[in-house]
Amino acid sequence: MKFLLATLAAAVPLAFTSWANAGDIAPKPLYRDPVFDGAADVSIVYDRAAKLWKMFYTNRRATMKLPDPQDVEWVHGTAIGIATSKDGVHWRYQGTADFPKACTDVTSWAPDVLYENGTYHMWLTVVPGIFHRWGGPGRTAALCT
Repeated sequence: MKFLLATLAAAVPLAFTSWANAGDIAPKPLYRDPVFDGAADVSIVYDRAAKLWKMFYTNRRATMKLPDPQDVEWVHGTAIGIATSKDGVHWRYQGTADFPKACTDVTSWAPDVLYENGTYHMWLTVVPGIFHRWGGPGRTAALCT
């Protein structure tokens, strides 16, 4: 699935042709990021060309230990994580999304993917930097090519 920051290009329309068998029981939690253990703000879409479910998520650094419990550095400083699944139950880590550097910054949050007429669109929040307290600046990314 090839994509730019806000537009994912797809050659074929979306179809929900792959899903878990009724007898499959999904684990709880459904997915744990193997790098930071902090998958949050998940958006899932079916990629018909690849015949895979794709999960895009905020990749928070949940395992980061900080001396100050008020420090929120652990939710900053990561790219959007990607996991895939053939059945919607068993997920595999695929790395992180690679957006044009002019469109993003060191912290990306809350991806949302929408499919319409053969095109996947992604919106996400871009945070310019790593902050230690809530209230830093952020923006929602628009189309960036």
